[in-house]
Amino acid sequence: KTLINLIFFTEYCPYDKVKSQKGKDLILVDGYTFSKTSAYTWTCSTRNPSCKAKLTLNANEDIVKINNVHCHPPKQYVRTKSGILWAVCLVMENKSILDSLSVSYYTITCIKTPKAKAFPGEPLDHWVNQEFLTLMTNYFSEYCPYETVKSRKGKDLILVDGYTFSRSSMYTWICSTRNSSCKAKLIMNSNDHIVNINNVHSHPRKRFVRTKSGVLLAI
Repeated sequence: KTLINLIFFTEYCPYDKVKSQKGKDLILVDGYTFSKTSAYTWTCSTRNPSCKAKLTLNANEDIVKINNVHCHPPKQYVRTKSGILWAVCLVMENKSILDSLSVSYYTITCIKTPKAKAFPGEPLDHWVNQEFLTLMTNYFSEYCPYETVKSRKGKDLILVDGYTFSRSSMYTWICSTRNSSCKAKLIMNSNDHIVNINNVHSHPRKRFVRTKSGVLLAI
């Protein structure tokens, strides 16, 4: 009985073709993506071994059988004016940050890659709603102002909302407390823009004061 409920035909199962981060074709059904594993079989693109979702196409590329029950939430997508679908990662720690913005472009991309796509000319609030906005702690540099400050040893630190990050590799910065229980970190691109950040810390934020010369000092 369960199996019958999971199997249906393409006239009741519309789908879109989208691209993966590596440019490969994916089939998008109800927010879930499938990648090709054989001539006619496509499985959940997360490659999660516990996710058994898959579908079968015929020679006309119609879905003739599908199990669309996944063990994880679906991705969110928006369609641009040109008809291209992109994964949405316009993701903020706090929606009020978005409400106060006045910018001429926004970014939508996959949260796992530092490459963001800019779409000029669209009002930002077009996508700022519960349908297209995921409230998480990862957000992009256009909406994530930061300052560079000095540590006591004279090394550069990145300051975001009272928390400081020290460089651990070319593009990765981690919480400067070096607390093993604190998983906060950020990723910068070659233009020194923050393209991915987890700013949830396991400790209180630092307090800073600004001198008359504009230098920030930790209290």
